[in-house]
Amino acid sequence: MAYIPQHRVLFAGNCAQTPPIERIRAARDAGFTAISLFTTDIAAVERAGLGLDDLRAAIAEAGLDLLYLEMIGKWLPGQQADTKALPDGLARMLMGNTPELLCDQARILGAQSVMGS
Repeated sequence: MAYIPQHRVLFAGNCAQTPPIERIRAARDAGFTAISLFTTDIAAVERAGLGLDDLRAAIAEAGLDLLYLEMIGKWLPGQQADTKALPDGLARMLMGNTPELLCDQARILGAQSVMGS
């Protein structure tokens, strides 16, 4: 879908503790027109036994756009993160978020963009 500057976006960071499918429905019910997702949302959906196609369908059924998927944690070739200050699981997740992985997930989900950090 084309980018619409007037989108009302429910940013994933504002409600990261809410399960993604529940958040999609809440966004629709509250009048949002788009959402963002974190890669942790994809992991939560997969833990619930669903896949990317299910997530994409939920977004479409709610009439929402997925503006962006966050975040590429390892976007420079050979990049090593200083992860001493991060919980181990978060460090592993960030370093596993390669451009190849996230761009493929974004394509499947229909995201308009991917964010890096």
